[in-house]
Amino acid sequence: MEEKVAKREREGAILRAAKKIFAEQGYHEASIDDIIKEADIARGTFYLYYSGKRTIFAAILNLTLEEVNRNIAAISLDSGAPSPVDQVKANVRRVFNLLIADRHIADILFVRALGIDAEAMETLNAFYKKTADLLARALTQGMTIGLLNKCDPQIAAYSIIGSVKEVFLQVILAGEPSPQKIDAVIDEIIRVNLYGFYTRGGLI
Repeated sequence: MEEKVAKREREGAILRAAKKIFAEQGYHEASIDDIIKEADIARGTFYLYYSGKRTIFAAILNLTLEEVNRNIAAISLDSGAPSPVDQVKANVRRVFNLLIADRHIADILFVRALGIDAEAMETLNAFYKKTADLLARALTQGMTIGLLNKCDPQIAAYSIIGSVKEVFLQVILAGEPSPQKIDAVIDEIIRVNLYGFYTRGGLI
């Protein structure tokens, strides 16, 4: 039992070290040697857990997706439940707080991704594909229960992801946002994505 705990702790230390190195140097510039040095382990220890740079990068993204998934709750229409819009806001707020608390993963996703190479981009695109599939299922649920208008859930999912990525990069990561600022940003994201820009009786 103690050996299993020690093994999990060692793997966690390797993942944290890799995340720090990827965030600071980018995927292309980072090396296994950098990760080993940061984690303070022997080279052989690293290869007990991961076969190379790409596999540990993928592991970091998969763990992030699992954490995002755990922070997203299905919309409830039960009596006494918060309004659907408030539930959506709560989901977005939890994901934002997750990324704000883990600046390294935020930098990997929103800063270092801007100059990532082809190998890492393939892994990152797989991450966003899984994220889009998760969001598309939520949109489909919203249409099924009559909460949302009909749409192509996959295209809508990527549209939402794109807008959230850029807002997070330019508004949240650019400074030290207060809880009030974060709430204001979330309110605007929800308003635009749910209601658009046109007033009733507008051009469309």
